[in-house]
Amino acid sequence: MKESKLKYLVLYAIAVLPLIITLIVYDKLPNQIPMHWNAMGEIDSYGAKMPYAFLLPLIPILAPIMMQLLPKIDPKKNNYKDFEGSYFAIILASVLVFVSLNFITLTTALGNNTMKVDVFVKLMMGVLFVVIGNVMPKLKHNYFVGVKTPWTLSSEQVWYKTHRLSGVLWFIAGFLMIGLSFIGGSISAALYFGIIMAVSFCPVIYSYILYKKEIKG
Repeated sequence: MKESKLKYLVLYAIAVLPLIITLIVYDKLPNQIPMHWNAMGEIDSYGAKMPYAFLLPLIPILAPIMMQLLPKIDPKKNNYKDFEGSYFAIILASVLVFVSLNFITLTTALGNNTMKVDVFVKLMMGVLFVVIGNVMPKLKHNYFVGVKTPWTLSSEQVWYKTHRLSGVLWFIAGFLMIGLSFIGGSISAALYFGIIMAVSFCPVIYSYILYKKEIKG
């Protein structure tokens, strides 16, 4: 129990960093801060300094709070203790991504144009896919995290087999995404997002096939 509390204490210490840094540099920020970059790493959307400078740092704080609350209302909440470490890994990886995105926004707003945002964001997403792929086979039956289709939720066996395949697909996809992060151009971008689409839809189709086989057998 103490170890679990310590892990989450460290987690929230990381999550609150963007808010602290924003408070420190707020007076130096321009009136318009970057909000979104396109696939080529070019800023295509800006937001007003107030309120967006403070709304963005709230995401890495609120996201883990929500993810901690979800198991408490899940009808299968007792299953979470069987994959507590894997669930924490997903929360931590997600927080690190949100924190990194906040730092990118702040440094760019402060005039640092040397960072290749498209490379960095794609790289982070690739690492996130590797982490999720690694823990996905360990996820037990639940209603909030994992591949949630009508067929995985209807059968624990379908859930297990679907997540075993999904783990492999996401793990491999993550490394492919990391490699493509360093290759520019529209073809690389298309391949990158094509991989994401493929590993997102394949488990859905696979779970349907497994379920149909199960009810026939």
